[in-house]
Amino acid sequence: MNIKNENVKLITTPKLKLVLKHVQQICCLFVLVTDEAFVTLATNDSYALGALVLGNSLKLVGTTRSLAVMITDGVSENLK
Repeated sequence: MNIKNENVKLITTPKLKLVLKHVQQICCLFVLVTDEAFVTLATNDSYALGALVLGNSLKLVGTTRSLAVMITDGVSENLK
């Protein structure tokens, strides 16, 4: 399962897929706030992995804010 948001993909395990399915159902109850966002910068692969963990954690707690990641050329194509 790939969750895509602003060119960020999260590849999950089968167990995490089940958890995310339930989280997505719960998150649909919240109103999306469109004028605020969590924004982070990924300058290399290590920071990109951290951004994926951050994004997943924010989704798991049901954030209603948009998520954005600024990516530099130091991030490999595999993580873009």
